Amino acid sequence: MKKFLPLLLLALLLSGCDADANNRVDINQDAGQILPVSALSIDRCAGGFQMTVESIRQDSLDGDVSPGYFTVQAADFPALFDRADELLASRLYLSHAQVILVSQSVAQNDLPALVDSLLARPDARLTLRIAVAQGATPDELLRAEALTEGIPGMALAALLDKRASDGSLADSPLFRILDCLCSGQALSLPVLTPNLDGHTAPGGSLALPPFTGGDSHA
Repeated sequence: MKKFLPLLLLALLLSGCDADANNRVDINQDAGQILPVSALSIDRCAGGFQMTVESIRQDSLDGDVSPGYFTVQAADFPALFDRADELLASRLYLSHAQVILVSQSVAQNDLPALVDSLLARPDARLTLRIAVAQGATPDELLRAEALTEGIPGMALAALLDKRASDGSLADSPLFRILDCLCSGQALSLPVLTPNLDGHTAPGGSLALPPFTGGDSHA
């Protein structure tokens, strides 16, 4: 996954990312600029949904990088992205994002709506994977220290890619999820869970029955 890092850094050109969700995150003053995203987590909350965004910041001229996080809440998925744009005075850019961690509740009840919101964006890749968090919140698993890579979201994407290749976890790129929704098929999503050391580890797969109204995605 390190080969994607230079692309992210060239696109970022950011001074930093404040993880405090209660204060404005002054990454870009120009509303026309964009914030490349490496990973997302989405959960339900009292007001609807909560989304944590992981971006990458460069900490030194030597190229050292670290993740930055911020969290927004809104009533629905499109409003989540709008809220993040407003908070940043910028625009989220999902072209480099490779994984979205969701809660089991979101996976079981809101997957079609999430897919619709992603398809409505021109920057979301059809290879973007969706995984389910169990044993901890999606936000906690996204922020957990990575075992093999400095950026947790990129390490999770590498883990999902490896386990999809060897068949030990369900493969869940957006294009495959969309196909299942359109054809009314059951589908499986990979599960991630915390291990005893606090790192994020594979946790099996979550089987989902066919969603009704799947032809609305065609």
